[in-house]
Amino acid sequence: MRTLIPLVLAVCAAPAWAADAPLRFATTSPDNEMLIEGSATGHGWRVKGAIIQGSFEVEPAWQSDLTLESVTCLGEGKTPPKCVVTIPVATLKSQVTVGSGIMDGRMRQEMKADQFRFIQFELTEMKLAGDAPASGSPVKLDTKGKLAIAGKTNEVSFPVVMERPASDRLRFTGSFKTKMTDFGITPPEFTVFGIGSKTADDITLTWKWTLGQVAPRP
Repeated sequence: MRTLIPLVLAVCAAPAWAADAPLRFATTSPDNEMLIEGSATGHGWRVKGAIIQGSFEVEPAWQSDLTLESVTCLGEGKTPPKCVVTIPVATLKSQVTVGSGIMDGRMRQEMKADQFRFIQFELTEMKLAGDAPASGSPVKLDTKGKLAIAGKTNEVSFPVVMERPASDRLRFTGSFKTKMTDFGITPPEFTVFGIGSKTADDITLTWKWTLGQVAPRP
């Protein structure tokens, strides 16, 4: 009995928040892709990267209720999942066969990569786009957040699709159209092997981000 009482007291005193602690997902897979695409004189262009860093912290119902109907973090005015994403500018590479080094150098110059090494996004709102999904099916979500490029931060909004490739994994895909000048970047003009080219202002960001469930922060 003497040994049982301390044991019972210890169990009763165990942290009540443990069962309700947020679930944490982080980049654990190489299955990621970031594209930035646009056009220039006479042709299109794209840069591509495979490194998307970040995490996604959310209430346990995100995994226990696959319809997300009981999740409390979705909707206008709600506190959204904690999500910050960073993409190292230096990992973005031009997808051209000639002059890629020149284009990469100019891109980093225009993006002020020596001062602002990352493209960063912080989620500020997330809500279902339409009705609750069937259990386990892809989920369409509308998101809002703060996007920082080249030292300029803008409030942005765009749709994403979330899939569950495994019981402990999430995958987000989406795209966002914007302009270089929205982030203080002047569309560059440059010459590659004597051929001049001027880039258009419009660009499209497209991504695939895969996360795995990890231990919560201590």
